[in-house]
Amino acid sequence: MSIDKLKSWDTIYIISPSSFYDNSSLLELSLSINYLKKKWFNVVLWKSVLSKDNYLCSSWNLEVRIHDINAALLDKNVKMIWFSPWGSTSNELLEYLDYGLIKDNPKIITWFSDITILLNAIYSRTSLPCFYWTDIKSSNNYYFGSDYTKRQFDNVFCKWNLLIEKNSNWKVIREWWFSWILVWWHLQSFVKLIWTSYVPNLMGCVLLLESFAQWPDKVIPYLYQLKHSWVFDKISWIIVWYIYWFDFIERVNSSGNRIYFEDILLDITKSYNFPIIKINEFWHRCPSTFLPIWTNVEFSYNNQEILFNQNPFI
Repeated sequence: MSIDKLKSWDTIYIISPSSFYDNSSLLELSLSINYLKKKWFNVVLWKSVLSKDNYLCSSWNLEVRIHDINAALLDKNVKMIWFSPWGSTSNELLEYLDYGLIKDNPKIITWFSDITILLNAIYSRTSLPCFYWTDIKSSNNYYFGSDYTKRQFDNVFCKWNLLIEKNSNWKVIREWWFSWILVWWHLQSFVKLIWTSYVPNLMGCVLLLESFAQWPDKVIPYLYQLKHSWVFDKISWIIVWYIYWFDFIERVNSSGNRIYFEDILLDITKSYNFPIIKINEFWHRCPSTFLPIWTNVEFSYNNQEILFNQNPFI
């Protein structure tokens, strides 16, 4: 499915299908928007991004959010739909998205976290690969405030160069090599979508897992939910990204030893033999790369790089 790369004067729509930005985020938003405008992009911050619904948990009501998305799809000048920010209610939109409209108007669609639900559902219904990306806010040295993230923006969206720029130490937990379909899930969002008709076929896929504010008492039942739903019986690989509440904030077990997300994952999947690697090139509150999900990739442990066998958007 052909999608145009970004060029000068293209429009980027920032739309919120889930949560909203509060006033404290306005400065960080303006820094990123000004940066994009200096790159000669037209940036539209849709009004729902700064609004609240009656329950104070989503941006405006459901009808407004769907209208915003459809308006961006129908606008021929819009080349990128940037869902933002995260939240917990994006699954409200699943049955109301116009998947035919999305398929007939292919654009770069991107976000992460809770919006994983929509990205995977869009692929399931349209075969359009979406991008897993980061928050638009220029927060310190992460999200769109990172020089690494900005370089990746230029490489991926303006040049269609899909090679990941290595930015951290890669830890191989179970060693191997793969060339398969890449699928990305925000852990707790995966649990929301499982057993619905919006889940694409996971057989043989490479599962990329990320999460945010999750303590062990949340991570463990979520991972067991994937196990009991036979997800681990279908996939070929797991790649774990930067997990803020384990990698940045020190967590210890009953013996006082530090624990990581991958320790829990390894314990729960001990009856499986698929490879697992830990890479910090993406997640909440870190410099981020951008990847198209549901595309064929090749990982080489010797060279420690991820390559896309072909560009799926040309």
